[in-house]
Amino acid sequence: MDIFFYPWVRYRIRSRAVNRPDCDARPFRSGAGRAIIPRICPPARSGGFRRAATPGPCSREIRPPVQIEIPASPWKPAAERQRDRDAKRDAVLRTAARLFVENGFHRTKMADVAEQLHITKPALYHYFRNKEDILYACYQLGGELIEAELAGVDDAGKRGLDRAVAFLRAYTLNMTADFGMCLVSVDDRDLAPDSRRKVRDWKRSIDTRLRGYIAQGVADGSIREVDIRIAAFLLAGAVNWVGQWFREGGPRTAEEIADVMADMARHALAR
Repeated sequence: MDIFFYPWVRYRIRSRAVNRPDCDARPFRSGAGRAIIPRICPPARSGGFRRAATPGPCSREIRPPVQIEIPASPWKPAAERQRDRDAKRDAVLRTAARLFVENGFHRTKMADVAEQLHITKPALYHYFRNKEDILYACYQLGGELIEAELAGVDDAGKRGLDRAVAFLRAYTLNMTADFGMCLVSVDDRDLAPDSRRKVRDWKRSIDTRLRGYIAQGVADGSIREVDIRIAAFLLAGAVNWVGQWFREGGPRTAEEIADVMADMARHALAR
């Protein structure tokens, strides 16, 4: 009797043949439409078929992952490295600003800045391209510090006189710091044209702000009738000159000098 006549026999032969590498389990149809398997696994014993000797993929030995001890990284996290870089950059600026004030811009060399910081000259170029780049950064930082001090001027009072005096006092304090002294000691003509234009635009904005307070005082009656432009030049020139002669360790502190300048400005402007 043909064994392919019974469906369960065909299924058993086919399923056994699939698991044998030496058996061809791909059936094809004959003309009569019956499935024919060219090779059938030889029987291992009577009444059955030999099982595959090769273990399947699921029977492989599963080994646990190897635990590798990774040493701690000698590099700092990115945020900490950025803080260190900012601190070093700030140290370069403060040192350079002080040298610019004491020795002048042209007589100060990059090697002088490096020597003061106890680093090599090439190390400076990790932070700035050249000496002019350092000078422009000093101007920028000095301007930012002045703007921060002037932020509370409008809260000094409603009268124009009070605001003008508060403005001059805050500005005087900045002229006693390294970056403030650098602003008035180093000529902005040493900057590149584009940088020089930006610095002068900022200086004009400071002058315009002081003129606005004086004009407000004239309008509200707290400041006597004066030529606003000349009054602004006079007061700003006196305050800027503080950066030329002030030195730490002198007979008066920066706070005392700022108070004196503010008191003189009040008496000069008050009606």
